[in-house]
Amino acid sequence: MRKFLIPIFITGLISISFFSIKKLIYNSQSLRCQNSSYQLKNLVKKSLKSVVSIQSGDSIGSGFVIKHKNKKTYLITNSHVLNGNNQLVVRWSNKEEDNATVISDLGGESFLTDLAILEIQAIRGIPLKIRKSNLQLGVEAVAIGSPQGLEFSITRGIISALR
Repeated sequence: MRKFLIPIFITGLISISFFSIKKLIYNSQSLRCQNSSYQLKNLVKKSLKSVVSIQSGDSIGSGFVIKHKNKKTYLITNSHVLNGNNQLVVRWSNKEEDNATVISDLGGESFLTDLAILEIQAIRGIPLKIRKSNLQLGVEAVAIGSPQGLEFSITRGIISALR
C-alpha cells in the first residue's frame, strides 16, 4: 500500500503550493496588480500540465516536472516506481508519451530516499513550483497521481501529520 501512496503524497505536497498561492493579475484599467485565489478546477487544470504517469515494466507511478534546462525536461518520482529500470515511458495527461532516462536514484530503502530524477530529451510540461515554507497541519492539499494504475487521479484533503 505504501508504494502507491508515496507518489500521491509527494505530488500533493508540491501541488499544495499552487493551492495556497495567490496569483497576481494585471488589471490594465487600473494599472495595478490584485490577488486572486485559484479555484480548485483551475488548480487541477494547471497542475495536469506538470504531472506525468510513469511506466516501468509492470510498475506504474507518477511524477512531475521540476526543471527545464539545455532543451531537456527533468522529472521527480519515487525510486520504487523505477522497478530497477533505467529507461521508462512517461505519459502526459494529453496522452502523449516520451521516453525518460534515470539520471539519479536514491535507492528507495526508506521514505527519505524513495526519490529519483528522470530526464527527457525535449522541453515538455511546466515545472511545478516547490513551496519553500514549511507545511502546517490543517492546510488543504491536492494530490494528482497514478495510484494502482488509475492515471491522473485527483483527490484533495488536508495535511493531517508531518514527519
